[in-house]
Amino acid sequence: MKICSLCNAHDQKGINILQSFLCDNCLERISKTGVDDPDYDKIVDGIKKVWQTNESVK
Repeated sequence: MKICSLCNAHDQKGINILQSFLCDNCLERISKTGVDDPDYDKIVDGIKKVWQTNESVK
């Protein structure tokens, strides 16, 4: 079972991006969330954390 880097859910379905795993639910939220959505900033912050985590691994 993998752990999503955005929502911390345990899931098998999703994708690996760099050194992180994103579950299908988060991928769907990312693709459907517009800039005017209340969750937009939370999603952007989560993606930034994934990016920063992977930058520090280099």
